[in-house]
This record gives sequence, C-alpha cells and structure tokens, in this order.
Amino acid sequence: ASPYIGSNIMSGALNQINSLGNPDSYYYSFFGYSGEIDLSLDHNDVRKGVLYPDTDFKLVQTTDGFKVTDIHGIQYYFEDVATGTRSNLNIVKNSWFLSRIITPQGGTVTFTYEDEDYIDLRNEHDNMYFNRIYTKRITRIDSDYGYVVFNGVSRGDLPGTKRICSIEQFDAEGNL
Repeated sequence: ASPYIGSNIMSGALNQINSLGNPDSYYYSFFGYSGEIDLSLDHNDVRKGVLYPDTDFKLVQTTDGFKVTDIHGIQYYFEDVATGTRSNLNIVKNSWFLSRIITPQGGTVTFTYEDEDYIDLRNEHDNMYFNRIYTKRITRIDSDYGYVVFNGVSRGDLPGTKRICSIEQFDAEGNL
C-alpha cells in the first residue's frame, strides 16, 4: 500500500520547514480527523503548527515527532517515523505514524509497526533511478483491555512488503 493512505499516518516531510518562516502545508488523517497542517517557525525558531479544519487541536513538537491534543484532551503521539533515502542519498522523513494515544483518564493505546520499503516503478527519477518508498505496516495494537495482532504474508506484487492475512484479538489475560 502507499505510504500516503491510511488513518494512522501524518504524511509529508514535516521536518522540512521553510527557513524564511513562511508556513509549509502538509496533510493529516487519523481517527476520523483529516485536513491540512500549516507549520512555521516562531520567533524562537520553534516549530508551530495549526491543523485545519481542526483549529481547536493543539500541535506541539516532541523529541521524536509530534503530539496532537484534541478538544477532549486526548493526546495522539506521532513518533514512529518512516525514513529513507532518495536517489541523491539524502535521508528524509516522509511520514510520522501514530505511535500511542493517551486519554485524560490515563488509558493508553500503543501501536507497533514493521518497516517496509519497495521501489516505485511507476516513475523514473534522477537519471533512471526509481523512487524507493519507505513506509510501515501495522503489526500490533495494545490497550488496557488487550491487544490485536495483524499477521502478514509477503506480497507478490510489491517485493519487500507484506499484506495483512489475518487478525487475532486477545483479552488482557492473553486469551485469544
């Protein structure tokens, strides 16, 4: 699947902020919320972001990514980063995946991913080099009430990736 599809991903190179301080725009989609993020640098060179249309949400930079707090106080951490290299060998961060959710009552949900990459053969880039796509595939979700495991098998159409072939749900005691 494309790294730009899914409800658990903040797409775009959020680490590439315009040095002139003009806002850069990116897209977000998680748990039924979607829209555009405008990032800019404040007077102290700290990243500042506004989510549209969810302008009441608060976006702050963390050590490993970003935290979004919604109007109900639920905190969404996007700290699982898909990184890779382009044909010019520059390391880029292309997506921040949802890594955990914390509710105001103290409930926690954590997400586990497996790195995947494949070559996008649809377009040539930079003198016959193809674009390598770096993404993640969800493998597990843990909560206070149990966990879900997403089992994968290799995909024939995209070597280096897997598709979800089955899902197992376990209760807090580990019973299937």
